[in-house]
Amino acid sequence: FFILTTWIFSVFVSSVSLTDKPDVTFTMIALTHVILIAIGTSLVAVQWGEQEIHRFINVYILTTCITAVLGIIGFVTRNDILTWDERARAFVDDPNMYSAMLLPAIFGCLYMLTQRRHLVLYVCALGILLIGIVVGFSRAAVGALGLWGTLWLIFLNRRNLAKAAMYAAVVPIIVVVAGGLAYLLMGDFGAKLAQRFTLAMEYDRGQGGRYSRYFLSLGFILDNPLGMGMFEIEIGRAHV
Repeated sequence: FFILTTWIFSVFVSSVSLTDKPDVTFTMIALTHVILIAIGTSLVAVQWGEQEIHRFINVYILTTCITAVLGIIGFVTRNDILTWDERARAFVDDPNMYSAMLLPAIFGCLYMLTQRRHLVLYVCALGILLIGIVVGFSRAAVGALGLWGTLWLIFLNRRNLAKAAMYAAVVPIIVVVAGGLAYLLMGDFGAKLAQRFTLAMEYDRGQGGRYSRYFLSLGFILDNPLGMGMFEIEIGRAHV
């Protein structure tokens, strides 16, 4: 509730002065609608017991496995509909959103494995999801998986720290194995991996590069601590 309230507050406080613009008003209404749905969903979820939670996790894992399979197929076949810049995205808008969608399902698999039920099924699902996230080539998603996956395993096994440490050490090994399989089975995987983990590409360097734009944005942030308002970033870009 705190996260949702902070989100809607930030939307209104930065854009309420711009409601004379139809696009701003429409977007504020749309975001408010989305947040109300999220609050309603939260109120429903707090009433769930273990059975309902497990059902939700299973449905989410199933849907994201389908998404991961589509992403893998798209990457292997170089399908423009299922990829972007030769990175898997399935039918999601871009590879970063696609990869972020798979992360909760990976955590769900790790949780269900600790329940000792249908181990083979969840191991297979985990493998599909990990290969799916690897071919998405999202550096943020892989980093988040390494950090939060480790913390999640430690939390799940907090009563046995030795076991938690063993499981936590397995996370990077699983990611490396998934990457190795992708490298062996997919021809251009190695070249794409090297490209994605290069710290500075052509679009990152120079006066108009991404890193330079990050630095230039600091002035706008300091001048507008509560935000510039919806769609006002286009004005900021014009000034830059």
